[in-house]
Amino acid sequence: MKSLIFFILMANVTNLLADSALTTSETRTSRRSKPKNFTLEFLLTAEQTKNIVTKKHDGSYSKIDASLLHTLSPNDQLRYFFASRYIETKSEEMGNELEPFFAEFMYRRKNLLTESQNNIYLESELKAYHIVNHEIRDDYGFNAAFIPQLILKKRITPRIGAKIKLRRHFFQTNTQNDYTLNFEDRIYLSASYYFAHKMLSITQLKYQHKIRKGNGPDYRFMELAQYNPFTRSLDLSAVPEAKKHQEIVTLHQGFLYFFDRQSMLEVYAETKLSNSYDKRDIETITDDELVFGTALYLTAF
Repeated sequence: MKSLIFFILMANVTNLLADSALTTSETRTSRRSKPKNFTLEFLLTAEQTKNIVTKKHDGSYSKIDASLLHTLSPNDQLRYFFASRYIETKSEEMGNELEPFFAEFMYRRKNLLTESQNNIYLESELKAYHIVNHEIRDDYGFNAAFIPQLILKKRITPRIGAKIKLRRHFFQTNTQNDYTLNFEDRIYLSASYYFAHKMLSITQLKYQHKIRKGNGPDYRFMELAQYNPFTRSLDLSAVPEAKKHQEIVTLHQGFLYFFDRQSMLEVYAETKLSNSYDKRDIETITDDELVFGTALYLTAF
């Protein structure tokens, strides 16, 4: 470990941190007479990485995200988003890489339901992203994705809030490889607790249902494949099979500190609780997949 704290993850963290800021200052925010037309946001993240076979720490995964939020009306917003990533690894074959990742356009419709009138808050989002780097497109097997999403929020007490996100990914594939994703369904269940001045804890469960083109070898474990000199072919018998349907449950526990209304820091731990491809028990999975990280969220204007 090269530092005591690692910077973190997921396109999703920007919204998570922004929602947290709004949650803790909901009363003050509601008093604004006029929303700002443009908001420029930055997210600096990094996360431990582990070798997929040995489960030992082998580097870090960092992202630099820039997001321009355009408020059209109190209920309508557009977001222009660009992400780049930096992968630092101990592997001599791979080396370190800094590369552009993806660009995204989003439309958000707020206040479809409100807590004051409906006892629950509801908004919707339509996202479309395109992977900028052609090498990443080749690795992933898709060029772009379209993502509709529903977000429900509920203020339980002045200190406790809950949120549900429901989304589906429609992928624009560029290969017929069986491992390539066609669709992915996600459900995010999160609870936040404002436990001290400027401090918030977030617990999130993420459920993923991945739907691939078909059954086939899991390409992530291709290092387990061996060349057979007698048949002059690659022996894939040691490579785990990737089924068409895969289900994953991930637990994220974060602690946020608000420096002010325009900057936040999150320190978190994340691990998987289950994976339908996996034969390990839950204790082994949780220990093997545990990573630590941080996220620094900044608003320029």
